[in-house]
Amino acid sequence: MKSSKYRQAALLLAYAACAWLGYYGTMPLPLQAGLLPAACLALVATLYLGWRALPAWLLTAGAAAFLQQHNLQAAALALLPYVCVLLPAALLGEKCRRAAIKAKSAPLDSAQKTALDYHAIVDATPFPLLLNRIGDGVILYANPRARQRLFGTLAPDETRRVQDFYAHAVDRERKSATLMNAGAQSDLEIELVDASGQRFWALVSSNLLRVQGELLVLTGINDIGERKQLEMRLQENHIKMQRHVGEIEHLQKGLREQAFGDALTGVFNRRYLEAVLPNLLKNMHRESRPLGLMMFDADHFKKVNDTYGHKSGDLVLAAIGKTLRNTFRGNDIICRYGGEEFVVLLPGSTLDDTEMKAGLLRRKIEQLQVISADGKHTIRFTVSIGVSAYPLHGENNDSLLRAADDALYRAKEAGRNRVQRASASIQLHP
Repeated sequence: MKSSKYRQAALLLAYAACAWLGYYGTMPLPLQAGLLPAACLALVATLYLGWRALPAWLLTAGAAAFLQQHNLQAAALALLPYVCVLLPAALLGEKCRRAAIKAKSAPLDSAQKTALDYHAIVDATPFPLLLNRIGDGVILYANPRARQRLFGTLAPDETRRVQDFYAHAVDRERKSATLMNAGAQSDLEIELVDASGQRFWALVSSNLLRVQGELLVLTGINDIGERKQLEMRLQENHIKMQRHVGEIEHLQKGLREQAFGDALTGVFNRRYLEAVLPNLLKNMHRESRPLGLMMFDADHFKKVNDTYGHKSGDLVLAAIGKTLRNTFRGNDIICRYGGEEFVVLLPGSTLDDTEMKAGLLRRKIEQLQVISADGKHTIRFTVSIGVSAYPLHGENNDSLLRAADDALYRAKEAGRNRVQRASASIQLHP
């Protein structure tokens, strides 16, 4: 406001000086020299105001000269000395004025402005940023978020090294090696530690920079502690769920064993045989493969119970079950059909194969010795076995079981401790 008033006052003085000079423009030089202070004032006003002063003094000085001489040529000649002085002054003043305006409105020096802008941007970044030397790890710059998250209450002049914030030194070494080879590394999950000793997980991204011949590392840190805790909770819940599923499967297996297994002998029960045999026959038919079946029971088993007691009879049945499990393949199906009677299914076995395996089983059982429940007696026993085969003796479970049962009955009639095919002839196997 004061500057505007000063300019107006200077302009009025310039007008007055120019009018005075114009009026006395045709005076002799000595008289005009007496007006030197007014001329100097006009010159200063022109330098200060530039082109804005020229119209005023040209108009007033020219008009005064014309009124005095009543001659345009005289007026022009009177103005000529002043134009030669004041016009260059006006041009110089205008140039200076515009230079001053341009200087005031010009942006900051490019390098200085860029530095200020980058510094402001980095300081305003919402995640921690660090700049450190790759050699010794000394931190040269840390933005406010980094100082708040990592430095804590450390003294401002205390030297900070980037390795101080790694929970595991091997992470720092591995990261430095990758940076030297690739020049950058993005979103590496690393466990860090702040100045208070509190550990937290972060995604660390770094770029290798060369500034004035020195290798520096610019590192951005994204705290993922909450996400990591959520992942750990999800993992724990997943482990618990897997444990629960395992327990459920174990219970289901136990239920299946209770439903289809025989606890005394460790083999399947009759219910399982009735459930699996129809499907097994369908598979054999589809694959054009044979199926062998043997049915047997312990000879004179009632006598064992009557002589040594039912607990000793259970020991005999358990011994038979163990021998069966140790004799047949994993895909063979062993079932306790009822009491002391057992059935074995042999997928892929012909009648001859089934008869041979039945003979081997008979001989193994004949060699068994079971100690009675009271521990005072050794029990020896034998078995009689009837064998049949699919599709030779039938294409369903009833026909196969009837054929094997009939062969078993004929083996007992022939003197027991025998293997008998499901046919009219009876073959003795010593």
